[in-house]
Amino acid sequence: MTLQPELRIPLSDLVALVPLDTAGAAAGVHVDEAVRRVENGTWPWCFDLAAGRREIREIRIWRQCLIDPGTAGIAEPQQVVADCIGTNNGDVRGAAIETRWRISDRTLRRLLDRGEITGRLNGHTLWIHRSSLAEFLIRRRVR
Repeated sequence: MTLQPELRIPLSDLVALVPLDTAGAAAGVHVDEAVRRVENGTWPWCFDLAAGRREIREIRIWRQCLIDPGTAGIAEPQQVVADCIGTNNGDVRGAAIETRWRISDRTLRRLLDRGEITGRLNGHTLWIHRSSLAEFLIRRRVR
């Protein structure tokens, strides 16, 4: 019997939050093991970004949990949040959050419509208030 080799994938620096299946692949584990790592705190910085009913979760793992678990384990909340949102000050382009968090524009719009985050439309560009993103992440941390 031939064993399938572990699949380990590199993670882009543009992405701060990694979907559960991608995290499992990057760590070389089955998705069931990835779920266990979220639930038991092996990956300490996980967030539920679901915009719909709360029985369906959209888990994202901070990429540092996969790249350097030791550093991730001692990271301060403000450090994690700053990395997840990005380094610029002020409002953040919606498209940048879609990329950094690996979410769809529909999910982002639903979060806005439900008041989970706040922002404004300037022409055709959606700008999200940085403070609302930070508060959202703190509220949605999986513990």
